[in-house]
Amino acid sequence: MAVNSEARRFAKAAYRLAAQQGMPDSFVERFRALASMFRQNRAFRHVIVTHRIPVKEKMAVLRSALAEGLSAMEFGVLHLLLERKLGIQLPHISKALLRMAQRQGLLIDLHVTTPREQTPKELAGLRERIGGETGRSLRVSSEIDPSLVGGIKLRLGNLLVDGSLARRLALLRRQLV
Repeated sequence: MAVNSEARRFAKAAYRLAAQQGMPDSFVERFRALASMFRQNRAFRHVIVTHRIPVKEKMAVLRSALAEGLSAMEFGVLHLLLERKLGIQLPHISKALLRMAQRQGLLIDLHVTTPREQTPKELAGLRERIGGETGRSLRVSSEIDPSLVGGIKLRLGNLLVDGSLARRLALLRRQLV
């Protein structure tokens, strides 16, 4: 059996469990954060991957380090992941979870492009307003493009809304010429 198919099967079962608990979007986001930590933090990656540390000790370390960030159900899934020696597959499992959430329409990407950097509070405000209108959870990313001059561009899934000053000036130019 291919490694990625095992990761997909694990992700599917974990996603089903999270959906039964009524928290698939937050579950996916937390596992994305774990996968990011796995890629960036060598010590965390070592704890997850090594077979020299018993699972019970790994879980004790993870509980003390991540106590505030994960629910009991998420710790349970992480424990099962370690018992099955699938720790190395954490990034693949995270990707599979994200794909499932996107297919279910629960999680949509919102990409924000502005001429200046947005504060986390501004991005959270956008997430809340647009998420409230669509009734879905949003994964927000941002980009700075000084050529926009002012305004904002939003890409929500496949929908592009260009409210930039550069776009408005281009439309005005076309009308006048």
